[in-house]
Amino acid sequence: MVTVRPALALLVLMLFPAVARATIGSGFGISPQPIIYVIEGYLDQSPVDTVWLERTTVGAGGRSRVWVFTFYQRDSSHGDPWLLTNNIGAYHPDFLLIGPEADVEHILDAPAGTRIRGRFQYLPGIHSLVIDPYALTIEPPKQIDAAP
Repeated sequence: MVTVRPALALLVLMLFPAVARATIGSGFGISPQPIIYVIEGYLDQSPVDTVWLERTTVGAGGRSRVWVFTFYQRDSSHGDPWLLTNNIGAYHPDFLLIGPEADVEHILDAPAGTRIRGRFQYLPGIHSLVIDPYALTIEPPKQIDAAP
């Protein structure tokens, strides 16, 4: 039978928060900096002659849509700028959309060819994009002649 002295258990409980803070602050483990991207693209299809960078899927609540990225850029100079697209195709959908329900529904219910531009926080652990509701633009499609 293993016994733990109460003083040892108390010492471990007292030191845990300090060790956790030091680990997180050192860059090892969970990053304290949010990973913010500015992303622009079209749902399902883009206008003819549009240059696109990535074709990905986004979803929530069991529904998903194709999002053709025409622009994406990390909002800071720190870290891997390609982190967002490293695992495209590894999950379905590639990214879960998180944010105000009205914004998520507006994106998922928008017609094909809708242009979306906004700031999103990328959560790599759960492969999610958190919508910044104050920096989201959803434009209805113009005439679309063909898919990318």
